[in-house]
Amino acid sequence: MAKSKTVGEILGERVRYYRERATAREREVELRDGARDVTGITQDELAARTERFGLRMGRVTIANIEAAGRPGSTAKNRTRADNATLVDVLVLAAALDVSPPLLFVPLGETEEVAMGNMRIHPHLMFDWVAGDEPLWRMSTDAEDEADLQRFGVVPVGGRGAGSVAAWRENTQVITLFRELRTLQNRCDASESEVELVGRGTNAAVQERAARMFDEALAELDEHLAFMRRSGVTSVPDMPEPWAIRMAELRVMAEAG
Repeated sequence: MAKSKTVGEILGERVRYYRERATAREREVELRDGARDVTGITQDELAARTERFGLRMGRVTIANIEAAGRPGSTAKNRTRADNATLVDVLVLAAALDVSPPLLFVPLGETEEVAMGNMRIHPHLMFDWVAGDEPLWRMSTDAEDEADLQRFGVVPVGGRGAGSVAAWRENTQVITLFRELRTLQNRCDASESEVELVGRGTNAAVQERAARMFDEALAELDEHLAFMRRSGVTSVPDMPEPWAIRMAELRVMAEAG
């Protein structure tokens, strides 16, 4: 059974793992014809990549971060990794072509993540980082409470019990933008269907596709209005044809 690891240890392991898996693009082009394998990039190459994103992380810095994830790492190594800033993590993720949470959430690898005085299961940590679930869970079962305590989560009656509602309120914007993406995808699909059936299909099928597109646009328009009412101050602009049609549908709805 794997022991718990600190976020710094996990960061060191994951940076090294993805660096050794990364494709050296320039080298791949040169060796494409006859190379059996393309190995990862060096720490110097990773340092050069970070500079492209405006934050030069030297080879020694990267080596110290990676060393935190190795057995027998020194206090200096662990301190550098534990003290990595959010910008450090984001730039490293960009340079390694990975999603940022993959650098500090060891899904399927470590039983617990040690964060402060908490011990958190990686799946719960991922749900929390992704905005799907709060760290503080509601529970009325003694066994559940013991499990929550084991993972360092405050049980019912403690600080966490009153935090769930606040968490949901504070993460509402994530839910709103996820729903926005779903509705945009639906409009994209409906618009493609309109274009497809417009090529020689009978009038009834074309009318049905156009109606479904209008319904998708109306739902999207309603959601955008709800986002504004919810305090989202920067709502993405929609494609001009969509915006024009949504305005027409609003006028028609008010008139009807």
